[in-house]
Amino acid sequence: QGLNELRRWNIPNAINRMILLTDGVTYGDSERCRQLARDARAAGISIYPLGIGQDWDESLLDTIGEMSGGMPAEFIRNPADAMTVFEQQFQSAVAVAVRNTTLTLRLPEGVKPKKAVKVLPIISDFGQSVLSDRQVIIQLGDLEKDSAQSVLVELMIDPRPAGLFRIAQAELSYDVPIANLIGERVRDDIKVTFTTNANEAAQVNPLVMNFAEKANAHRLVTRVLDEYKRTGKATTRLAPNVTR
Repeated sequence: QGLNELRRWNIPNAINRMILLTDGVTYGDSERCRQLARDARAAGISIYPLGIGQDWDESLLDTIGEMSGGMPAEFIRNPADAMTVFEQQFQSAVAVAVRNTTLTLRLPEGVKPKKAVKVLPIISDFGQSVLSDRQVIIQLGDLEKDSAQSVLVELMIDPRPAGLFRIAQAELSYDVPIANLIGERVRDDIKVTFTTNANEAAQVNPLVMNFAEKANAHRLVTRVLDEYKRTGKATTRLAPNVTR
């Protein structure tokens, strides 16, 4: 019913956003929920799930948010916090400056994508669906002013001789409805210097390394939590890693 209301009041160039407050319990129709998320995205409606209750289905709500072009679910621990969270969501919608944003990486021969992770504003694994042999396509959706977006892409690169090589071409496509700009594109080449000098090879970019560490930590915690949900035996494994 909520989607039908948003479709009925659809206004060109407006931010169409649904805030879904739910425990995520579907009683067997989770696939229909996923299909509704797909339908919402096709209609230009993004869903922002808010989880409540002790047994909320985080995985399903994350999927609904991401499939619709929204965000992973946010958990409301205290009912008294609900109004504050709603206000934050409203301010987030007001702050949208760029819409329908897509990041595309085109890769040359000898470069293959392995993984793509959003690290800002919220860490989220894009999964394998955004990867193909020669390109990576990531739907970033709405971008807010003064809010950074960062994506970490892991590439497998064949050995090269010493020198400067292009390992990808990045293209960002987007709309700015308030300025009547549709399908705008900016492109840039991503180049890497290969070296045989061990000291130069040991140098790293601190920002990229920080993102990589966060992505690895997120992957580890997700893996352990998934195992715990299946077996109930992951608690002792998780504790030493969390305290480091």
